[in-house]
Amino acid sequence: MATDGARRLTGAMRTVLVAFLVLAGLAFILLYLRSGHTDREFAWTIRPEITAAFLGAGYGAGCVLVAASLRRRPWSELRVGIGIVLVFTAMILIMTLLHLDRFHFGAANGGLARFAAWVFLAVYVFTPTVGTWLYVREQRLAGPQPVVGPSLSGWLKVAIAVQGGLMVCFGAALYVAPSQVAPAWPWTLTVLTAQAVGSWLVPIGLGNLAVMREGNLRRARVPALTSVAYGLLQLGAIARYPDQVQWHEVGAWVWLAVLITAIVTGGCVVWATTRTSAAGT
Repeated sequence: MATDGARRLTGAMRTVLVAFLVLAGLAFILLYLRSGHTDREFAWTIRPEITAAFLGAGYGAGCVLVAASLRRRPWSELRVGIGIVLVFTAMILIMTLLHLDRFHFGAANGGLARFAAWVFLAVYVFTPTVGTWLYVREQRLAGPQPVVGPSLSGWLKVAIAVQGGLMVCFGAALYVAPSQVAPAWPWTLTVLTAQAVGSWLVPIGLGNLAVMREGNLRRARVPALTSVAYGLLQLGAIARYPDQVQWHEVGAWVWLAVLITAIVTGGCVVWATTRTSAAGT
């Protein structure tokens, strides 16, 4: 029986993903676990702490995505997830170049913060450029990708599409017009952090829309695992800093609903793919 795009990742792409996994894990520690120390340990100072935790949650979910991608899965099941990484890194690179004055490149910020700033810049120059070239190469080597396996159910498609559409639209607005849109976010954002938040929302939302468009249950597994991890980690960030959330604003409850939806839809996809794998379909 033919498999769905059975060719695996090349060694070059795996190497880039391993490097990104290590760096994303480090960013998760610095931002999620040590949210209050970005002035001394990260590439730029992030306030309030819930914003650092928000960004750290994204890196934590990114670790799940990359770790799942590094397993011996077909390229057809990985291309959406790797595409998410590339869109994110490209948006972060542009954001960084627009706000170089906010980064800890100067000696006054201390050795660790200065080192983090330069490493941050190097990573986000390298990954979207070299990574995009490797992505195109992987896609060309894979050739046609026949769709094999069960389809997503109708209600899952709708839920994923609504969630993805909201994240893309609001994330893009935050990125393009941060000063105007940031007040609608559940907590205080600067221009820089608004664009950083948008840099996470847009690729995750695009990933959802790509999953909905393909409609294949097997190909949705890696993005679904990432969605569950992202939702849980973001809820953890809110639980750690509830006093920094503007609960009187509608945006706080919309964001909470989006996170719960991400966990539910992602969990349903993971459960369904596990069940079909166990059944041998």
